[in-house]
Amino acid sequence: MNVQLLCCYSTDTSRVRREDEEDGKDYYFTARHLFEADIRANKFVEHGIYEKDYYGTTLESIRNVVHSGKICVLNLHPQVCSSLFMCVYIILLF
Repeated sequence: MNVQLLCCYSTDTSRVRREDEEDGKDYYFTARHLFEADIRANKFVEHGIYEKDYYGTTLESIRNVVHSGKICVLNLHPQVCSSLFMCVYIILLF
C-alpha cells in the first residue's frame, strides 16, 4: 500500500484552544453549544466527552479527506469503535 495515500483528519472539540494550537490543523475548535447542536443534527460519526470537553469526528471531515483522493485513517479510542453512529469506509490501525 502506498502510505502517501493515507491521511488523518482534525478532530472537533469543544475545549479551549491552547496558544500553540491552530484551528483546523490540530483540532476544529467549536463552542460547546454548537458542538451539542451538531450532535443533535447527527453530524458526528463518533463523539464523546473527555475531561469535561467534547471530542468527535464529523462525517464532513472524513468526506474532505476522501474527496482529496486520500484514504482516511481514523485514530479512535477502542471504546468508541463499538459505538460508531454511521457506516463509512474505515481503515483502523491499531
